Amino acid sequence: MRPSAKFDRDPADDPFAKRGLKTNFAYVYKCGRIPCRINHGSVKHKLQWDVDPSHLDFDPLLVILAEGLNECQHPYVFIASRAFEELLESKGALDKTLPLTKKLVFTLRESLRNRNVEVFSRTLDALKQLSKLVGPAIDPYLSSLLVQVNRKGPKYKPFEAKILETIETFARNGGDGAVKAIKLKVPTFVFC
Repeated sequence: MRPSAKFDRDPADDPFAKRGLKTNFAYVYKCGRIPCRINHGSVKHKLQWDVDPSHLDFDPLLVILAEGLNECQHPYVFIASRAFEELLESKGALDKTLPLTKKLVFTLRESLRNRNVEVFSRTLDALKQLSKLVGPAIDPYLSSLLVQVNRKGPKYKPFEAKILETIETFARNGGDGAVKAIKLKVPTFVFC
């Protein structure tokens, strides 16, 4: 199998199509307002930033990237998920992300409602990364997130381990109220 085959599962967007775009992320990206692009390597794609991510203002960029997790077409799938990850890993990300936690949780909660299993999986990854960064700041929003995760749990059997890992990440990184909030929504949850 060739290395780029993993991108074949995401259909490419037609740049000349006259139809509307699925999310604001696609519109903003097509207008050139996302300060990164794909660097097509011989084996692996990478993001090339116009400006170092640590120097960027996260509001509204990070929220738009979170909305882009709903995308199902290449290059939006790769750019949204990878740019979201790289912004949260950048220097000074905690101070820039904390004020946006409520907006990010709302946007990611909407992504959890998406019927596409790949979108659901990417959103769980984004939630784990956000929880690792902001820690207890996500606790007030756990109940609304867990409602969406629990609704999908029985339908997406292959994701049981990933769902459990996400909930454990919430418990590990959250404050004193995190485990209590999780127990209210997931009574069978046991955290060691």
